[in-house]
Amino acid sequence: MKKVNYTLKTKIAHPRWALGHPLPTEQQRALLNKAVELIKAHEIHHREIARQFAQKAVCAAVGRSEGAARKIITETNCDGFRAQEKFDLEQGSIAVVLNSKAEIIDVKTAPLDTRPNYSKFPDSGC
Repeated sequence: MKKVNYTLKTKIAHPRWALGHPLPTEQQRALLNKAVELIKAHEIHHREIARQFAQKAVCAAVGRSEGAARKIITETNCDGFRAQEKFDLEQGSIAVVLNSKAEIIDVKTAPLDTRPNYSKFPDSGC
């Protein structure tokens, strides 16, 4: 294989919040904005993981036979799915921090409760 034609398309749906009733306080608005920024950063990191593994796959496939190149690309994609799962296990959700009065005072990333399984997508080859 002298050339690999491999296109990685990603799409990130950024979260947005709409005004509700009653309107949030300034502190609530700041916490909502922080949560939105944490989610955006998380999704951008997912895109970077996908790019990293796509680049690894292409670089490893060049110079191989077509069958070997396809196998390398599939295996590297599966490694990428596992890296995505690991990332979500470490910080795949948003947690709220409460004060002694059970009021929300902060938001932060937190681990997922259950293991995601991205390698079970149809046609993933994993």
